[in-house]
Amino acid sequence: MTSTQKDKEVKEPEEEPIKFTTSPAFRPVAASPNERPKKPPPFWAQEYIIQVSLCAFLLYFCVFREENDIDLKMKVDLGEPDAEEQLLELEKRGANVELLREQLLRVRQIEVSMEESLPA
Repeated sequence: MTSTQKDKEVKEPEEEPIKFTTSPAFRPVAASPNERPKKPPPFWAQEYIIQVSLCAFLLYFCVFREENDIDLKMKVDLGEPDAEEQLLELEKRGANVELLREQLLRVRQIEVSMEESLPA
């Protein structure tokens, strides 16, 4: 007998076909198509980390931070200086700005009356 004849006669278990019904692949745990995968629980310290970060942020911006020049510029009324410049520009072009001046005067009067009505 030659070696090839021996190989054909004696089949090793690895070369034999495997029955699907007896293999571990026959009984898979299939997920339902409507079932969502479970999310892992959040990190145990996540809540505390967020609280400490929020407190540090609020303390810095509300208590410890000093005002700077940008903060002071933010308190200036943005519309009024521009309104005067725009009226002058329109006058140079020859437009009638009397109605606009009256409206600007009314707005200023309303602002003054609102400031007076606020408690000191």
